[in-house]
Amino acid sequence: MRAGLIGAPASVLAARGHREGFAGSAWEDVRRQALRAGIGVGLDGTDVEAVLCPSHEESAPQVVAMRDGSTRRVMVHRVVYGDGAVRGTPLVRRGATLDDTRARALQQTWRRALVGAVSGVEEISIDVDPRMLGTHDLAMEGVAPAPSAAQEVDGLVAATMRRLQQGSIAPDRARVAVQGLGGTAQALVRGLVAVGIGASSGVTRDLCRLPLDVLLLAGGDRALTHEHADAVRARAVVEAASGAVSSVAEVALAYRGIPVVPDLVARAGAFATSTEGAASLVTRAWDLAARAARGGDLRQGAIAAALRELAASRPLLTPVR
Repeated sequence: MRAGLIGAPASVLAARGHREGFAGSAWEDVRRQALRAGIGVGLDGTDVEAVLCPSHEESAPQVVAMRDGSTRRVMVHRVVYGDGAVRGTPLVRRGATLDDTRARALQQTWRRALVGAVSGVEEISIDVDPRMLGTHDLAMEGVAPAPSAAQEVDGLVAATMRRLQQGSIAPDRARVAVQGLGGTAQALVRGLVAVGIGASSGVTRDLCRLPLDVLLLAGGDRALTHEHADAVRARAVVEAASGAVSSVAEVALAYRGIPVVPDLVARAGAFATSTEGAASLVTRAWDLAARAARGGDLRQGAIAAALRELAASRPLLTPVR
């Protein structure tokens, strides 16, 4: 980053982001992060490129049934990494792109590697408003069971506890809030309260202004962007949803000394089968990320650790076109 941007407000970072090379699509972000993380820990460029390169990808129109009984031709994007042994739940969203699907597949591959479940991943995205979509048959056979929402909450609670411990903050005196008003946010509030952490939920613009110890972002991807990054008063931010902090916002927070616990670490508990297992997986992912981190950047450390796990499994990286 150029010295002239150090301490700059997020609005300035956003305006100059593309030129400085830290803003772009979700795929551009994860690709850049992977290259930087891999080089930072001395991985061979060939290994990094092997992880970044899907074994198969395609975008094709497909006719699906709509809620009103009609049919419509929509675009379906499919990306496979490695052997594609694990198929994620399809993302149904208006405006979904192939780049979005690439990013989701790669991040899911990293997430599994951090918890010791190295395997290829297949992701599908459907470009349609989910409110309009009816029952459909987009080759759903073989879809892996969705990660446990209950264990994910347990893992996020464990991640919050670890962050409080790092700051020597007693749980019963901690100031914690959860961004988001949906079911996940409410379940997370209940989980925090159950272990003695007082917590409430709300919307981004209100919570950013509170002097919190931990702000958890559970309101979906890019819940925190450059528009609110300068207003954040929390001592730490935890991604409780995938990609909750935009790349520009994360740079702005880092300049102010506000660490972000990435979803790759915080949501590791989703792959567990018990509360104890969720905490254990978060600890495993966090420790791997911390050991590989440079300058305290936990996200880069998590990506570097995942790349090492994947690079050690050469058969996975062999394309299976």
